[in-house]
Amino acid sequence: MIPIVLDLIVAGLLAGVIAYCLVLDQRLRALREGQTSLTDFIAKLTEATKRAETTLAGIKMVAEGSGAELQQRTKAARAAADELALLVESGSKLSSRLEGQRPENGAGQALLKALKEAR
Repeated sequence: MIPIVLDLIVAGLLAGVIAYCLVLDQRLRALREGQTSLTDFIAKLTEATKRAETTLAGIKMVAEGSGAELQQRTKAARAAADELALLVESGSKLSSRLEGQRPENGAGQALLKALKEAR
């Protein structure tokens, strides 16, 4: 009778080990599936990172080109502003000289009036 009881205990333990092995197998399968998903995710993330780096490099090139163009335009605008300042100064001096020479005839008065209105 003792050998039968021992055999039943061993059989019960074996059944428990088999059940635990089945549970462990399911968990390992889930882990492998998760590992595959993680590998796919990492591959997609790497691809997205490469695209982002390429895009940023393109944006940087465009920004550098725009910056250089903006500097050129700013330089040209400053030169034009300086030239306009000289022209305004020359016009003011000419106007002052014309006012000082005030002709007595009507045509000269009309010219002076037109110059004053042009300011």
